[in-house]
Amino acid sequence: MLNKGNLLKEELAIRSQLAKLIHRKLFVYGSMVTSERKCGKANCRCQKEGGHISSYLSVRMGKKRKMVFVPQTMVAEVKQWIESYKEINKGIVRITELCIQRLKG
Repeated sequence: MLNKGNLLKEELAIRSQLAKLIHRKLFVYGSMVTSERKCGKANCRCQKEGGHISSYLSVRMGKKRKMVFVPQTMVAEVKQWIESYKEINKGIVRITELCIQRLKG
């Protein structure tokens, strides 16, 4: 069991911030990928002006990478989920550093 009396103020603050992030925001480990491709229709604008743009969330599942289509209406929201994960991960890394310092004495 964790005894809060043994934690540094910095660690307590980070843990509190992490709890808020985890409970109040969606988060995902991955990155956004944008793809541009031509559809193949002879009369489509993409044949002359470039391709259709699609966005994907790239996520590693075990040893495989999975690409999940993200509708344009959700791109900004999914990017925020990714940023939330990065913020959570920074907090975990800092707590790990503090635990290592505690082990070294």
